[in-house]
Amino acid sequence: MDSLAQYLRLFDQNRPLLLDGPQAVAAPLRLRAYEALQTHGLPTRKEEKYRYTDVQSCLALDYGLNLHRRPSGMEAHDVSRGRVAGVNGPLVLMANDEVLSVADVRCPMPAGVEVNSLGVVAAQSPRWLADHLAQLAVVEQDSMVALNTLLAQEGLVVRAHAGCCPGQPIQVVCQGASQMDLMTLRRLLVVVEEDAELSLLMVYRDAGEYRRLVSQVAEVYLEKNARLHLWLVEQGQAATQLFDHVVVRQAARSRLDCGCFSLQGGTTRRTLEVCQLGQEAVTQVYGGVIGLGREHVDNHLLIRHEAPNCQSDVLFKYVLDDESVGAFAGKVLVQRGAQKIQSQETNANLCVSPTARMFTQPMLEIYADDVKCNHGSTVGRLDERALFYMAQRGIPEPEARMLLQEAFLGEAVARVAHEPLRERLSYWVEERFRYKMGHCNGCDICDTERLLKEKKE
Repeated sequence: MDSLAQYLRLFDQNRPLLLDGPQAVAAPLRLRAYEALQTHGLPTRKEEKYRYTDVQSCLALDYGLNLHRRPSGMEAHDVSRGRVAGVNGPLVLMANDEVLSVADVRCPMPAGVEVNSLGVVAAQSPRWLADHLAQLAVVEQDSMVALNTLLAQEGLVVRAHAGCCPGQPIQVVCQGASQMDLMTLRRLLVVVEEDAELSLLMVYRDAGEYRRLVSQVAEVYLEKNARLHLWLVEQGQAATQLFDHVVVRQAARSRLDCGCFSLQGGTTRRTLEVCQLGQEAVTQVYGGVIGLGREHVDNHLLIRHEAPNCQSDVLFKYVLDDESVGAFAGKVLVQRGAQKIQSQETNANLCVSPTARMFTQPMLEIYADDVKCNHGSTVGRLDERALFYMAQRGIPEPEARMLLQEAFLGEAVARVAHEPLRERLSYWVEERFRYKMGHCNGCDICDTERLLKEKKE
């Protein structure tokens, strides 16, 4: 069956379930998404935006969907063992799209911050939710957003009230859990109100033998003088396909610090769109990618400068080995009247093996005449002179290669402002390269797989 036809048919068969009751607040959005999918279809590689990722193949498998909200079978304490070591702060646990727990006895949620499931917010504050949900991620502009809007039932809402400044990051661990091939569709809504500051760490984890496709659409509102540190860390498996779509709207004098790290997975497609609507907004986006085996990682970035006197800084670094494929398309768009813009975009890539491939496309589109905007990209191999230098000092070649790759990604990791998380990311990067060398000492990914296997047995 055609990929699109099977999802439209699934919606038609479950209309009462998806349009009535707790889902009623999303009913108009679902109908718009249904029409958008019928009009535009699913993305193909003929579209420039999805040129490097074959969406049709990813969606061809007949995945199961948990439309009737059957429990995942995973308990909160199973996921809580995956807490990022050394990173304190409240812990939110999710299995697939199900929120297992937002209560953390060891570290309660700080005053001024509300974290709830989408279903709870829909019941308690339907009008507020309707004013924010699906207002930034428009179904007519991206078919993957439309598919998510059509079928997603749950997700997470994080709201930082005006003036609050919690010291520790809120940690959200999203664990894939199923006894069958499964598609998970979830929403994330983050609202940081005026003069508030929030740090949010999202960790995507997956383990086990079943194939999973995860579609997440995140909408982020930064009001005047708001500050957000957002870190997205992927630790999946070869059978995981992740489609992550993040849209951010920045008001005047707001600041966004966003780090995207794909450390392990199968197929990853991340879209990040940032719109600076107010003056003196600042955006910093950085990321690190490790590609081994036949992993595929595609980052698509758009930063829109709509107001004058704003700044943006983008840095993405890839290390690709074996037959892995990487792609980066980053556009900085400066609209008419957006003068005094300062922007820097850099994409640096390392292809360790001759069979690894990298596609890079940094872009500038400028309609103002008083700006300072630069962009550039590089694709290279390991420095043979550095390897020779290290060999002369008794460092074995495999260890030397690992050290050079780790140092290459270090520039992206160093931008993480939270020191405990920065140290943990450095540890994960090192363990990922040591796994390639065949003598991994055991990291959080392996530990999660072991725990799930023990529970199954």
